[in-house]
Amino acid sequence: MAAGRYKSRLLNYLVEQAQQIQSQTARGLRQARTGLVWGAQILLYPLYVAFQASRVVGRQMGRAAAAPRQLIQPPETQSADQPLKNVLKRAQMLADQGAIQGAIAR
Repeated sequence: MAAGRYKSRLLNYLVEQAQQIQSQTARGLRQARTGLVWGAQILLYPLYVAFQASRVVGRQMGRAAAAPRQLIQPPETQSADQPLKNVLKRAQMLADQGAIQGAIAR
């Protein structure tokens, strides 16, 4: 008896060949679809990256425009005796308040 579904060896052979063609076609279509999807992703990825970069830059520019602008002032040049003047000014303020009145009077 034949190993197939039918008693006829020719019919079993034809059915087996049809099934092989069907499975090979299905596998080929799956591979083609996968290749097309991957190809589209590879081609579109640079556009996606550019779009995301422009969004980030736009967001940062918007924050920079909305933030209050602080003017940068050049640092004041100090003379060599400026720290001493600061100490004397502070001592005079304390003296005016009476905190070191006794120390200055001696």
